[in-house]
Amino acid sequence: PSVRALMAAGAQVMLYPRMLHAKAIIVDSDIAWCGSANLDARSLFLNFELNTAFYDSQNVAWLTQWALRLTDECQPAS
Repeated sequence: PSVRALMAAGAQVMLYPRMLHAKAIIVDSDIAWCGSANLDARSLFLNFELNTAFYDSQNVAWLTQWALRLTDECQPAS
């Protein structure tokens, strides 16, 4: 889905003021995903991108804190 479709469905989208190539998905306190790959066929199957899955609460907490620090510099999308 597009960013507009996600926003229409109720997602909160935050815009970082500088280039940031990393993507992160934090599901809950036990699982998260972070990396450079976009979620499309080209990035996943043709490009050389890298992602890491986090399966323990200590590393998920670390990633969550990193993401929260970044949001301090973000503005909500409109």
